[in-house]
Amino acid sequence: MVRELVEVGTFAVCYMLRRSREKRISYAKSVLEKEVAKEKKGSLLSLVLGGVFSARREIDSAIEALELFLSEQGDNAPVQLHLGHLYSRKEDWENAVKTYQSVVEFGEKAHDVGEAQYRLACSYKALGRHEEAADVFQAVLQKEPTSVRAYISLGHCMLLLGRIDEAVDVLEAGRPLAPNNPDLLYYLGRAFHRSARYDDGIAALRNALREDAGYAAAASCLAACYQETGDAERARLFLENFVSRNPSAAQAHHALGSLYLTQGNRDAAMRQCQLLAELDDGLRAQLEEQISGTWGNGTNLRA
Repeated sequence: MVRELVEVGTFAVCYMLRRSREKRISYAKSVLEKEVAKEKKGSLLSLVLGGVFSARREIDSAIEALELFLSEQGDNAPVQLHLGHLYSRKEDWENAVKTYQSVVEFGEKAHDVGEAQYRLACSYKALGRHEEAADVFQAVLQKEPTSVRAYISLGHCMLLLGRIDEAVDVLEAGRPLAPNNPDLLYYLGRAFHRSARYDDGIAALRNALREDAGYAAAASCLAACYQETGDAERARLFLENFVSRNPSAAQAHHALGSLYLTQGNRDAAMRQCQLLAELDDGLRAQLEEQISGTWGNGTNLRA
């Protein structure tokens, strides 16, 4: 049944894309109505239209259609899972949590439940509910001990909670599963930096950048490790080279501007601030605040 519905939805989408804009939805509906009538279940129209709207990235319409289907048909784990994904795309995390929770509680297939559980933890994390997220990520790992993404997400949660030693342990445990994963290496390097293991941090972050040469967060953290080992000049040269190769890397520009301030180079910091105005207004405002004196001569007075 699901395959047939997907085929019908795909067929409708093809026609929608080929016909004039004004007729796309109405024509798709006419096609779907004929096909769904064969099933003698009107609510299936809502399900297939939900798929059509999803394909068109009309998220609100897709959500409305799928919610209508669920109100008529009751729990359906695959549909609820997709609905949760739509809420996540909207960053409607509260509804995403409710939807994924329903799959975890009522889903029958292990794959659906496992995916919903991981997504539930991600939704908690997006809401800043890091303790709950960590608990669910740990539950995911109990069921899927080879889930690299769960190790990375749990490690990040531990960092956000300030549980640095646990972050290191989690990420080190996951590392053999994906020794070259740049995200895992970045969070591990960040954890090493937070625990003052700067040489280990440098090694991990270099490896992350070897896998992803444009990883701005890893570059910024690597420069911070260089600074902490007393080599601010190396940090500066590294960041200058990095932004020259990655001119849109806002986080690296911010790190470089902050570094210039610690070295007393206000003019150079201002130039980074001007560049950030076109890249990330939030980071621009942070750097501007530092330059204006809130952070004095570049030392974070609020730390």
